[in-house]
Amino acid sequence: FISLVDDNSNHCQPLQLFPSIVTIQTKVTMVELTLGEKLLIQRLLAAQCVTEEEALEMWNHLRDKQLIESNSLAESLANCNSQLQHVKLEIMGCAFPNPRDENDDEGETPATTTTTTTYVAMVDKYRPGTNTDDHESAAAPNASKLTFVKTTLGGTIALNHRRAILEYLATTSPTAARSTLINLRNELRDSGNYSLDMAESCVDSMIRDHWLVLVGSNNKKSRQRRVSMQTLLALGPRTFLELPSLLTR
Repeated sequence: FISLVDDNSNHCQPLQLFPSIVTIQTKVTMVELTLGEKLLIQRLLAAQCVTEEEALEMWNHLRDKQLIESNSLAESLANCNSQLQHVKLEIMGCAFPNPRDENDDEGETPATTTTTTTYVAMVDKYRPGTNTDDHESAAAPNASKLTFVKTTLGGTIALNHRRAILEYLATTSPTAARSTLINLRNELRDSGNYSLDMAESCVDSMIRDHWLVLVGSNNKKSRQRRVSMQTLLALGPRTFLELPSLLTR
């Protein structure tokens, strides 16, 4: 159970979704990776965050080509982690509840089902919030942060928009309409250079990369569209994997 602390009160705000971290074993000794396991690492880095089913499809494809010798996906991931730990990377998993659309009342948080989907992601241990040693984390070079900025429309302004979205969902409301998160751009410094289209692209990229998750809509008609301005969003599995300090501070 995860509680989010509201900075403006003395109360803890319970999260409506209940994700849990899935431990992926790491071999104690460094294991020589097969070509297939090296390719698996490359694909996970490129995809950033995938479901366990998608990761298994990648693994099966490489094993069918006889590029992997391990007997299971779990064994291959453990082999990969034995090498990745030396560059402060780690493959981690998160069992995330599947949301269902059953609440129509505006402002009411959609409930979740009892089933979960496990997500797998490559976590940068130097990313602020993932390393337990804050001093080491702050001092370490963070190549992924540069990539994060460069690949996001709007550059550093979009990065600030992403930060504002995550902090809003962590401290103000566990869910919010897509339009609300887009309109947070108006609170950013130098927002005049940050167009509405850029803000929409920023939010949609966060959904695509699993920083945010769809949890339904507070408007029945808008449900006919896959994503609308009224679609409710919440923190996604990648946020729980990579930014735990955001949720607990």
